[in-house]
Amino acid sequence: MEKEMDLVALCRYIWLRRYFVCKVAVAGVILGVIIALSIPKEYSTKVQLLPYASKNDRADKNASFASMLGLTVNNSSLEDIALDFYPVVVKSTPFLVDLAQMKVVPNGLSEMSLFEYITKEQKKPWWNSMLKLFGKLFFSTRLESDENSNLNWDPFYYTYWQEMYLDVMNDKIEVWVEKKSGLVNIEVDMQDPLVAALIADSTINKLQTYVSSIQKAKMLNDMGYAEKMYNQAKYNYEVAKDRQGTISRGQIELEMSLNLCNMLARQYEMLQAKVTEERTLFSIIEPAKVALNADKPNRKVIVFVFTFLFIFSGIIWLILKRVFARD
Repeated sequence: MEKEMDLVALCRYIWLRRYFVCKVAVAGVILGVIIALSIPKEYSTKVQLLPYASKNDRADKNASFASMLGLTVNNSSLEDIALDFYPVVVKSTPFLVDLAQMKVVPNGLSEMSLFEYITKEQKKPWWNSMLKLFGKLFFSTRLESDENSNLNWDPFYYTYWQEMYLDVMNDKIEVWVEKKSGLVNIEVDMQDPLVAALIADSTINKLQTYVSSIQKAKMLNDMGYAEKMYNQAKYNYEVAKDRQGTISRGQIELEMSLNLCNMLARQYEMLQAKVTEERTLFSIIEPAKVALNADKPNRKVIVFVFTFLFIFSGIIWLILKRVFARD
């Protein structure tokens, strides 16, 4: 009962000082509006891809046999690996460096490279200028020395601007895979809607190239191993053929060696055909398009959060003030 009385008294104490809480809330709204308006708008472009999962009938029949020999001729295993690595490929440094040289035309500006757009044409909140002022005390020498080396990418050392570009791109490009449907989603957030759409479209094209090269490298490795196994089987066949008349099991050994030799020859031909085959790895379900409205920041949420935090802080301040006044 005494605790209930204390709670009622506390609520009454806060209610009597409601004008103070209202003032704090107004301050929170004002600060929230200032912060929300200071954050540059960002436009999102989202694309969806559906990777093909085609299978070769002959590969399915021989898959179990090939797996015993250590070969990976089943088409689906290669595509599953590529599907799982889509986010890794897009976030990789070589992929982002490759994107750096693409040409973009931001609104109201002339054509420039993506690297120039990211490092020189990005709008920033007003507080970034204050942070940059302090940063110059430590990075001014490095920034000046990096100015003329932005386009030369050293694989072992990145300049300040190159690191900045990679950090921004890693933050602005998101890739995730829907396990149930198999859809690959790519989302690009940029301050210019046309640039966001261009990056998303270029990402699709480069993914085709990168994933194809990964798959072909795997198949070339398997093809080399299949060739080695075929040569060994062919040698065993010749040996069994020479011994056919000397031992009673010669005919059986000859047939087994011949079957193995023919099987490996078919596997080798299949892998060779797949390496030279040019095919589309995925269909585009949702293509890249220019967004009409900004997706970020969510200004209503920012204002609400600041207002709530200020009100909460004001109430805590009143409670602490009352507690210390009693003591």
